[in-house]
Amino acid sequence: MQNPGRLLIIIGLLAASSAAGLAYFGADPASAQVSVTTQTPEDAIEAENRTLAPEQSRDNSTREPTRSSPTSKPAEVYLTATKKGFGTISGGIRVSTKLIKDLKAYKIIVQETRNENARKPGFPAPFYKYKTFRTNWSKGTPFFDLPGIPFSDHTYRVTVAAEGMNGSSAYINLTHHHPNGKDGPLQLALTPGTIYSVILRDQRQIPRTDMNVHLVPTGESLTRRRRHDGKTNNFGNVIFEGVEQGDYVLSVGNVGAPSAPPETVTVYSAAASFVNGRPRVQGKTVIVPDGKNVTIEVWSRHGLPLEGANLRAWQLEIKRFYDFKGKTDRAGRLVFENVPYGKYQISVDTSLHGRRDQKFEVATDAAPVLITVKMSR
Repeated sequence: MQNPGRLLIIIGLLAASSAAGLAYFGADPASAQVSVTTQTPEDAIEAENRTLAPEQSRDNSTREPTRSSPTSKPAEVYLTATKKGFGTISGGIRVSTKLIKDLKAYKIIVQETRNENARKPGFPAPFYKYKTFRTNWSKGTPFFDLPGIPFSDHTYRVTVAAEGMNGSSAYINLTHHHPNGKDGPLQLALTPGTIYSVILRDQRQIPRTDMNVHLVPTGESLTRRRRHDGKTNNFGNVIFEGVEQGDYVLSVGNVGAPSAPPETVTVYSAAASFVNGRPRVQGKTVIVPDGKNVTIEVWSRHGLPLEGANLRAWQLEIKRFYDFKGKTDRAGRLVFENVPYGKYQISVDTSLHGRRDQKFEVATDAAPVLITVKMSR
């Protein structure tokens, strides 16, 4: 052989590998099967838990290790978004310095944001809970803790409310992963009531002075809101201070016999009425007609009422005159409502009786206005 040294090395390697094979497999076939393992899904779950901590699950809560047969389904704890359980909602309340002396107690309301109208028969109603807390300034900023809130796949709306004040809201999710909310304690706020302004004008945009204005609460509310009453000044304005957020019925004059149709307005919190960093005064302009109803009667020369006569009346004293139009009924009558005070001219036109013009005046006295027009033919 050309290289006896190389041959000796090869023979030595073959002998070593043969000895190692005998040491690994051995003479007993049963011992060879020990090194072959099959991992079931259940074993994989337990192994994953052990990588976190012994006998501890993903939500950091201890649980007993589960073993199931190979035909059983994997544990459902990892297939659902929320486990049954209860969490705690807590937080602090920022209070405007103007309200410190007046704030004696406040209410925390928790509402589950589920549509009650879409609830199926037999399903539980959306969760609702409230609690009243007494203010203790010796402990600093007011705070709250509400335990016993069930875990939910829906968001909770948390609101603070106090008499005569506007409260803010915040939203939080409580699950078995976040029993106290993902972002920790909430921050709510109590602010003074809003300033609301009402402006009264007539048809000519002239201020309506010395008129009673009312804001009467309506609709649902978290607190007992008070009614606001006032009277317009020389500019036709009235300003209400400390108005709580919510819906109100705005009426002018006597509540039982208003001078203008009542309407519902919504008052928002001061925090929602800022423009470019400056507070915006909320308000409403109401047109309150100033004048009288004018009744027009049209007769033929024979004393018969004329139905369907075209009427038009316009004001003579101002450049931008007011125009009223209409047709007479079977009785030959037509009523123009809320005609402003002043001098007018009326034109009556029919196809059979021609046209006739007549002047009249709406005075500020209490006498009703009745205009009779007798056609010439």
